[in-house]
Amino acid sequence: MPTFRHSLTRLLPALFSLLALPVAGQEPGLTGPLAVDHEVVSMSEPEPVASDSPFAPPPATFEQQVVELVNLERSICTTGCPLPPYKHLAVLEAVSDAHSGSMAVNDFFSHYDPSNGCSSPQQRATAAGYTGSVGENAAAGNATPAATVAQWMASAGHRANILGGYRETGVGYFHQSNDQPNIDLILNPDCDCVDAGETCNGGPWTFYWTQLFGTRTNVYPLVIEREKHSIASGTVALHVYGPGGADDMRFSNDGLNWSAWQAYSTAKSWSLAAGDGLRTVFSEVRNGSTVYKGCDRIWRIGAGGDEIYADGFDCDGWSAWSEIAP
Repeated sequence: MPTFRHSLTRLLPALFSLLALPVAGQEPGLTGPLAVDHEVVSMSEPEPVASDSPFAPPPATFEQQVVELVNLERSICTTGCPLPPYKHLAVLEAVSDAHSGSMAVNDFFSHYDPSNGCSSPQQRATAAGYTGSVGENAAAGNATPAATVAQWMASAGHRANILGGYRETGVGYFHQSNDQPNIDLILNPDCDCVDAGETCNGGPWTFYWTQLFGTRTNVYPLVIEREKHSIASGTVALHVYGPGGADDMRFSNDGLNWSAWQAYSTAKSWSLAAGDGLRTVFSEVRNGSTVYKGCDRIWRIGAGGDEIYADGFDCDGWSAWSEIAP
């Protein structure tokens, strides 16, 4: 089990922000899951709905909005930029959602979860099946995704995670309207609230946020339009992660009919399947005899009329892909 370091920054009296820094000697990393009675956003495909009105996708969740804003920051930063976008990964989102819910329901604010054996982000991520090292930002008290990302960007440690060398991310959000002034601020893995810098019975904070960042060895995601929720265009920009020395790559809109193999590049312009609706792009990156698979999804709007069809494939929770029944 990797060891990890973390720091905490108190930015405003009623707004807290936590940071877990990278595992020493590894790419930046930290994480954590726990079952909490809270609805976790599903990244699976909804059923198409017939309508006489122009097609409109469901609104972006707060979790999705944070991912978009973080990838925007990675595109407009000033050093070595634009940086590659993070892939929005379902398993990291589930872990983050669970931790945000646990902080609210179990009355603490920390990277360590006293209701789950004082588990660390890395321990919770590993328990969820994530095989990479992870990093974690946390915040409480902000009502909107924009305010949360702005707070993190104003803190050097949190900003380092947002602009770090990870490939994948997931965000958790929990709103507890009846939050009470009984929140323990925990900085250390003993999970009490009496050490230097810690406080007991603080708050209420009402809004709880967690963002995990991770990188898995030999996993190379595909990202459409820097993880925008929707696009009014049939042509999209892809970011294609690949191993050093990758030979070539190819793409598909259905996982069956593929483009020709072409020389590997991190950037690719691609045409989505026709019509409005949730669209999938599949990728294969070849390095010698090894092929790395990826996929991503985006809502296409503005093509006119109702959704034409539902994709016959779905990206699974690990951003690979598998066939599902039409």
